[in-house]
Amino acid sequence: MVDSRFLQDGFNARLAHAMEECGEFIAAAGKTQRWGPLSVNPLLPIADQETNLDWLKREMADVRTVLDRLDWSIQQELG
Repeated sequence: MVDSRFLQDGFNARLAHAMEECGEFIAAAGKTQRWGPLSVNPLLPIADQETNLDWLKREMADVRTVLDRLDWSIQQELG
């Protein structure tokens, strides 16, 4: 989930944030494809483990959120 305490305003900040979140989505997609959707990272403490599918879905939600913010910024700032 995107933590609103760390959001910055403006097109450049929102573009950078979208790029970062897309990178995290790509990492989750790669691990999901490589190890399978139900696999977990065994190096994490059990309380922090989630399936690759859950990780992928979480990153998808983050990407949607930041792309919506970027779209709003484009409409407001750049016309």
